[in-house]
Amino acid sequence: MKLHVSYGNPVKEEWEYCAALDYPESSRAWIDEGLPPPTGKLPRRSVTLPTGETLELGLFREEESDTTNIFVFAEGDNILQVLGNGAPQIVFRSPGGSHVSVAIYSWDPAESPSHLKT
Repeated sequence: MKLHVSYGNPVKEEWEYCAALDYPESSRAWIDEGLPPPTGKLPRRSVTLPTGETLELGLFREEESDTTNIFVFAEGDNILQVLGNGAPQIVFRSPGGSHVSVAIYSWDPAESPSHLKT
């Protein structure tokens, strides 16, 4: 399971693909135990944006209930948490001022980056 991260380049006025972050499969047992604290069991992956800003992203995706939880951390603080169903795409402004897109896609946007252009 992957989260795909893109960065809004203000000079080119286009989205630039940054990374595909791999996560292990989640299980219902994990959520039944309650959401862990930010430093707990949640698997996190780091991505460094072209601006040099580093974000950490956590993902819980449970297929059976179609539950998706995405967590974004900056400098150790949880700055964004999206809890929902399906395969959401979130777009937000990072603490450093970058526009960031995080999504779960059923296809690999790195192979077809034209969808990222504004």
